[in-house]
Amino acid sequence: TLDLTMRNDDLNSGAADGYYSPDHASARDSFDLGLPVRWKFSYSGSTRYKWRGKIESIRPVPGRYAERKTRITCTDWFDVAGKSKVTLQGVQFNVSADTGIAALISGMSNLPPASTLSAGQDSFPTIFDSSRDESTAISTELNRLVMSELGYLYMKGSSDSGGELIFEDRHTRAKFGAAAASLGDACLLTFDIDRTTRNIFNKVKVEVNPREIDASASVLFTLQSTPLVAQSGSLIIEGRYTDPVQRGTLRIGGASMVDSASDTDFKMWTASDGSGTDLTGDFTVTTCYGGNTVRYEISNDGTQAGYITLLQARGRAIAVREPSISEKLNQDSIKTYEESTLKVNMPYQEDALVADDAATALLSAWKDPTSVGKKASFIANLSDDLMTYFMLYEPGDKITITETMTLVDLDYFINGAEIAIDRDDMIKVTWILTPASLVKYWILGIVGASEMGETTVLGY
Repeated sequence: TLDLTMRNDDLNSGAADGYYSPDHASARDSFDLGLPVRWKFSYSGSTRYKWRGKIESIRPVPGRYAERKTRITCTDWFDVAGKSKVTLQGVQFNVSADTGIAALISGMSNLPPASTLSAGQDSFPTIFDSSRDESTAISTELNRLVMSELGYLYMKGSSDSGGELIFEDRHTRAKFGAAAASLGDACLLTFDIDRTTRNIFNKVKVEVNPREIDASASVLFTLQSTPLVAQSGSLIIEGRYTDPVQRGTLRIGGASMVDSASDTDFKMWTASDGSGTDLTGDFTVTTCYGGNTVRYEISNDGTQAGYITLLQARGRAIAVREPSISEKLNQDSIKTYEESTLKVNMPYQEDALVADDAATALLSAWKDPTSVGKKASFIANLSDDLMTYFMLYEPGDKITITETMTLVDLDYFINGAEIAIDRDDMIKVTWILTPASLVKYWILGIVGASEMGETTVLGY
C-alpha cells in the first residue's frame, strides 16, 4: 500500500482550501476513489516509478482551524486480484505456473501495467479444477500456482511504468549471480537479525493432490427447479459441477464439456411437469463452460411463457482425491532443538516423488540454526551510492550485508521494501530480506560451490 498525507489548505499545489476533499467545491478535478497513482522519483538524470496503484480511501481531516490535511491510502494491483473472482476459467492440462498466471491475468478487466513471468520448472497435470467461481479470488489461484512451483510472485517498480508483476520460478534466485549492492556499518541505519528456534524446521511435511479424471462424460449439473420464462423474457442461470454419484454434495471440476443440445440437455414446456406444448424450439440457450461452473443465458423468443423442465451440463468429472504427504525429519535437530514442523501444500502437484524432493530440499534449508537477517534500513539521502541503491534496487535483487557486531557478511534477497519520506524530504528505505543461502544449489565442478553439506545444500 501507499499512504499519503496531503496539504488541504491554500498552501497546497492548487492554492485552495479543500483541494483534496472530494466533496468540496474547490476539489481538484477528478480527485476521487479509483484515481490512478504513480510514485515517481528522479535523481541524477534517472527516473524511477517505485510504485503504482489506485486510491482506495480518502480521509480529509475536518475542522477549518485544525491541521487541514487529507490522508490517502492507495492499493496496488494485488488488491484488484484479491477482490476479483475467478470466472468461467477453463481447466488446463500439462501447463507450468507461468502459463496459468498468464491465463488468469488475461481474463481480467484490470491488468497489471506490465509483467515478466519466468518459465516454471514443473508442468502441472491439471490446474483450475478446484476453483469455485462463487468464492475463489484471483489472488487465491495465483497463490496456488506459486506454491505448487515454490516460486515468488510480487510487484516491483520500473523506469517506465511501475507496478510490474514479476513471477520467479524456484530456480531464478539460485542462478542470480553476484550481489548487486552492499550495505555495511557506515550505511546501515538499522539491521534486524534474529537467531531463534522459530527459524528451525526439523520436520517437513509436503502435500500434493492427485486427481481422478473420468474417461467419459457424465452429467455434472442438473437444474433442480423449473423456472418460468415469460414471453420475450430472459434468464441467466449458473450451475456448479458436483460429483455424479453424490449429486449436489461434493463439488468437482469438469473438462471436455459437451455442447448443449436441445431435448438432450434442455427442454421447455408450457407446464412445469413437462406436459402440454413443447416450446424448446422457441428458446435460445447460450452456454459458457468454466472449470467448475456453467453459465446459461436463456431467452424466450416465442409467443407464450414456458417452463424450463430440463437443464443439464455434461463433461468429464475431475475429482481431487486423498492427498499424498511426504514427511522428512532430522532426528539430531529434533533432539537438540525439539520438534518443529513445516507444512507445505502444493495444490497443483500430484506426484508423490515431487513431494519427496521438495521435502528433502526444505529440510536441508531449515533444519539447522541460522542467524536470519529480516530487515535492513538506510537513509538514501546520505550518499550518492545509497540514493542509487534506493532508485535501482527492487524486490528480487540480491544484496550483501556486512555488520561488525554480528559478524554478518551474507547475501540476501530483497523480498519487499518500505519507503518513508518525512517533512524534510529525508528518504528512509527499509528492505525486507530473505537469506540467499536458502537457495544455494549444488553447482558441479566449481570449487567453493560443490562441497555437499558445506558450501551448498541439496536443491529441488
